[in-house]
Amino acid sequence: MNLVLDAVRLPEHALIGIDGKGIRQAVGTLNYSRTLAAAISIGIARAAFDGALAFAGNRRAFDKRVAEFQGIQWYFADMLSEIDAARLLVYRAARVLDDGFETERYGSEAKLKAAAVATQVASQAVQICGAYGTMETAPFGRYLRDAKAYEIAGGSAEILRNTIGKYLLAHLVPAAQP
Repeated sequence: MNLVLDAVRLPEHALIGIDGKGIRQAVGTLNYSRTLAAAISIGIARAAFDGALAFAGNRRAFDKRVAEFQGIQWYFADMLSEIDAARLLVYRAARVLDDGFETERYGSEAKLKAAAVATQVASQAVQICGAYGTMETAPFGRYLRDAKAYEIAGGSAEILRNTIGKYLLAHLVPAAQP
């Protein structure tokens, strides 16, 4: 079922925002929602990381804790570094918004990185936990599904890259000289 509104008139007090500035206001909302999606993605990544770390610290294989294997430690080192890098992008995007600027670049960069990191970390958490990571009673499948959803919601990676590219062209690439 579709809802179609034709020639609807509303009183002036029902106007949201400033007349004629709707596109700019919508973009501003995207900046906030992308920054929020990036922050949520960091939470998902950290939950997956913490869960996998607890599992690896308790699970034993070949008379050692799984966390004692060098390859597993490398997984965790990479996961933590990526989470921290993405978190810094989120902090920067939030700071720019708090300072009253609506630069699309920072929210787009934060969401692009944080959502990808959340998916990567959740996937590695499943890998570290092995069969347990795939069980419905374990939280890791949900982390992976949620992370993937945040990769798409609020603008796919391709849309975010387009936004960042347009910013670069408008602000950082020197204009061609005739």
